[in-house]
Amino acid sequence: MMGVKPKLLLFSHLCSAGYITGAEKLLILFAKEWSRHFQCVLVVPREGVIAAQARALGMQVIVFDIPLNTALYFASSHAGAHLLALKNQFVYQRLLALLVRERPSCVFVNTVVHPLPAVAAKSLGIPVIWSLMEAIRP
Repeated sequence: MMGVKPKLLLFSHLCSAGYITGAEKLLILFAKEWSRHFQCVLVVPREGVIAAQARALGMQVIVFDIPLNTALYFASSHAGAHLLALKNQFVYQRLLALLVRERPSCVFVNTVVHPLPAVAAKSLGIPVIWSLMEAIRP
């Protein structure tokens, strides 16, 4: 079908009702720019400011809470074990099902503490952009 844009799922790790973080501001700016070339769909853990901004831009928003792995940010020795434990939770199977249902051409994941969407998409062969802008602790 001509004119159909490829779908890009953008995963935000946060979505506060009272404020928007710098990472979220950058994510919504990226989504706004990429919406020229992609059907952008924002995935947020709960309703909040960034979800409202995305809807105001005409984007679809999916509310889907995904646990974070802060051990990656702190370069903890148990980061790998924590990621494995997250993958063994039912939410990971639900995430895989979401990706299969939505059939994105690509996935964009915001911040280092949000590995599950990147891992799940990669396991399904979906190209991933994982935006790590934090300085990971030594």
